[in-house]
Amino acid sequence: TKRAKGGRGAQFGLGLFCLIFLSAGSAFGWFMFVKPGLQLLDAQDWPSIPATVTASDLESHSDSDGTTYKIKISFAYAYQGRPPVSHTYDFFSFIASSGYRGKQRIINEHPVGKSTTAFVNPKDPSVAVLHRGWSHTLWFGAIPLVFVLIGGGGLVGMFWSGTRGAWATKSAKRTDRVGPRG
Repeated sequence: TKRAKGGRGAQFGLGLFCLIFLSAGSAFGWFMFVKPGLQLLDAQDWPSIPATVTASDLESHSDSDGTTYKIKISFAYAYQGRPPVSHTYDFFSFIASSGYRGKQRIINEHPVGKSTTAFVNPKDPSVAVLHRGWSHTLWFGAIPLVFVLIGGGGLVGMFWSGTRGAWATKSAKRTDRVGPRG
């Protein structure tokens, strides 16, 4: 019937919407929350090495919504005879967010020329960080997980209502026959 076709079209549209939310949330969640979180956990076993800060700055971006800041620290270190340079303060440095004072404090603690400690990945010595602990920025990276919950919850809800509707229909057909057969 025409009404059934309209219902299926709306259900298809809702399913597509939920699938897009789930997919986008999963992709952004992976790159902004899960992957950095796994790197952070892995880095707990990385060896510490001496390093020297070669650049230290707070990058800012302004638009109509306000100003966001990003930590930009570079440091030189030597590991197994190789002299690489890293540009990674922590695993969340790629995220710009508000919070000028906290980021400026980190820049002030890491002036150019300062001798400090870095943590190097022994499997890939080109990867090193100055800070391998938890960061408040981790929670900013968790925002895409809201999209995962909305998209996944919508799909589960659609499946649940669809299977419950099918069960109710089968149940109704069984109870249509009341009394003796014959």
